[in-house]
Amino acid sequence: MDVMHLLQSRNRCLGRLLDHCARFIAQAEQGDFTGLDRFLARRDATVRAFGLYDRKLSSLLPDVAGTEPGEGERRALIARLAPVLAEREELVRSLLRLDERAFGLIEEEKNRLARELNGAHKTRTQLMKFRSERATDSGETLDRTL
Repeated sequence: MDVMHLLQSRNRCLGRLLDHCARFIAQAEQGDFTGLDRFLARRDATVRAFGLYDRKLSSLLPDVAGTEPGEGERRALIARLAPVLAEREELVRSLLRLDERAFGLIEEEKNRLARELNGAHKTRTQLMKFRSERATDSGETLDRTL
């Protein structure tokens, strides 16, 4: 059945994204954010792919509904789809937990970098202030005017 294959394919895609997210988190927890661009690109591509899967499923569902299967066939279809849909729900829950962790790590790194940049800016400002005071005290400005 095309619907079953599409749902299974979507679950495999979700599983690959889950693995990719877990690898990024392991790397980020070590302080290495070099894979951030790759992680975000893969995540965006997967979200777009889900849109394609959903459109294809939406186009197939009227065909499946139009066949008007008997009550027994309908129950069999539901029985075959239920495990695939349950797997998808578990994958989505796991992905949401990992996404929350990944974006928490990204936020922590962003805050750390902001603090570091702010500290560097303060140091540079103090250094410039010290240089300005020293220059006026040493008479260097007088040399420049002569």
